[in-house]
Amino acid sequence: MNMNSKMMSKYFRVLSNPTRLAIFLDILDTSCESCMEKADMSDNCVTMIAKCLNIPQPTVSNHVKELVESGLVESKRKGKNIYLFPTQGCSDAMIEFSKYVSEKVSK
Repeated sequence: MNMNSKMMSKYFRVLSNPTRLAIFLDILDTSCESCMEKADMSDNCVTMIAKCLNIPQPTVSNHVKELVESGLVESKRKGKNIYLFPTQGCSDAMIEFSKYVSEKVSK
């Protein structure tokens, strides 16, 4: 197996927190990098995530910091807002891991 087990372990540790998992799933549901160009921004900014999940904004910010540091999410500032997107590396690693598990389980 050519998978980086340390990286996957870090992803799982970060996503094992229910609040961070909820934030990550919300980012996945609302992310659209092309929305950064539109006047009406998508709901993937820290402020909107806090409202949507009914979590205080400082709490969301602290959890987002861990998501960014782990490499699961990247952030881009536009004006006063910080917009969040899943990283391509995260997607590739998750797909590789899922395929590996699926192949092993289906044998």
